[in-house]
Amino acid sequence: MPGKGVQVVDLEAGDQVAGADGGAWGFTGTRGKSVTEAGFLTFIEHQDSLAFATAVAGVAADVLTGEAKNRREEVEILGSQEYLDRLYDICQREENPAVRYEELERFANSQNKYCKTGAQLEMAAREHMFAKICVAQESNLRWWDGLDRMKFAIPGLLPKPCSVLFHAAGGLGKTQSALGLAAAIGFGRTMRVRGLDVEVEQGPVLWIQNDQNPTKLLEDTLACGLEMERDHKWFIVKRGFQLNHTHQFAQWVRDYKPVLVVVDSTSSSSTRMQVDERDKAFAAPFYDYAEKNGDPGHDGFPACSIIWIHHDNANGEARGSKLIVSAVDEQWHLRKPTEAEQAELRSRSRSSHNIRFIQIKKSRLGREGDLLLVERDADYRYSVEDYTPTERCEDMGMGDPEPDTMVLRILKEAGQEALFQGQAAGMTAKEVWERLVKEMRGQGRQAPSSKTVRRWITRWFNEGLVVEGKPRVEPSAKRPSKTFTTLETGTKTKTAKTLNEFSLSRAGANLECPLSLVP
Repeated sequence: MPGKGVQVVDLEAGDQVAGADGGAWGFTGTRGKSVTEAGFLTFIEHQDSLAFATAVAGVAADVLTGEAKNRREEVEILGSQEYLDRLYDICQREENPAVRYEELERFANSQNKYCKTGAQLEMAAREHMFAKICVAQESNLRWWDGLDRMKFAIPGLLPKPCSVLFHAAGGLGKTQSALGLAAAIGFGRTMRVRGLDVEVEQGPVLWIQNDQNPTKLLEDTLACGLEMERDHKWFIVKRGFQLNHTHQFAQWVRDYKPVLVVVDSTSSSSTRMQVDERDKAFAAPFYDYAEKNGDPGHDGFPACSIIWIHHDNANGEARGSKLIVSAVDEQWHLRKPTEAEQAELRSRSRSSHNIRFIQIKKSRLGREGDLLLVERDADYRYSVEDYTPTERCEDMGMGDPEPDTMVLRILKEAGQEALFQGQAAGMTAKEVWERLVKEMRGQGRQAPSSKTVRRWITRWFNEGLVVEGKPRVEPSAKRPSKTFTTLETGTKTKTAKTLNEFSLSRAGANLECPLSLVP
């Protein structure tokens, strides 16, 4: 009999294994069975794949009869590092969790490692790889190499990479609201963000559908103005997804490179998972997706915005473990308008019956408390716009204007004034700072430094709400000065709208700070 570490595989009914010395051998099968006999062993039970490894060593020789003689293979017992590397390779290769667990258990048994389930082996493999990645990151001082700067699927509103938990009570219109955002991206529509009309760059949308039947989804897409014969190339629909299918998700994003991914919903995408929404382990895939989103590493995928449609609990909060909220960048709550908000909408000649609000609760962009407005028009099409004013006030709208949003408002007003006068729009960073200092001193407040104002302008520029104007040549300057505006004029001139659309009354040119609509 061969020594320890040698495996006889694929024994079938009738195959015989014998020792030349007739000694007693111990065999352990993949199903945990043990067989100890003297002399010939005959395996009567038929199994499609039955692997037996020797439990003792030192027997002089073996005799294999029948077809088993041609099915003997040598198995090298790997060290711990190599063994865990192979486990992780299986995790990466097999997308189907059921097949993955089976392959993990099969390989572990071939290495004489038993009594662990596929899920336990996968966890060990991922812990091993996580430790290796941490060591690599700690030794690399240039951690930013290969990373792209943050971009925006919707300027000033929806960055990428980003993950949003979008939750509401049943029947409020979560799917239709998400379709409104998808249509804005798919068609490249103009949206109102912070009181500014911004153009959304057109791009593909990946819609992962589990929550309702495809007939209902088709009706919803038609209601939002989509025609599948025309729009199926950018509106890609996938079904049969589970949250722990992380490899499948990553491969879809690599294949289609969507700007936006919508998963409808987390509950219907976890029906075959063995953990409950209230368990800590339920949030693990959300952390995994957040880590891989935009990561240039071998298991990452291109940066995109991910919206996870979720449900409310009985208290109107996101259902399940609090770690789900911790794992995402933004938490959006869809709700009906309050009585005060209904009155405000009526004063603006808007029907509150066809309107829902999305209240931003958690935000890593500093947008806590802001509101988005979802409206259904006469054709039952859903659209989404930012209900937040250009200049936002502190203390939930009851305090002084926030200085960074004052900068945005100053640029907006200056651009509109320039359009009325037929001049090129644009202010230098110094001019913006000087005007901000004047206003804040008039309010009895301390103004920020010019460096801080320049940083705020750069941030608004990166978010797509501010663009460069026509460079200004000063007589004493050695080179032209950069100018900035909220309207795409100057070096990025586009066909201008009528001046009436840019009236100062609509822009809110007065310096009054409107009360926040957040209760």
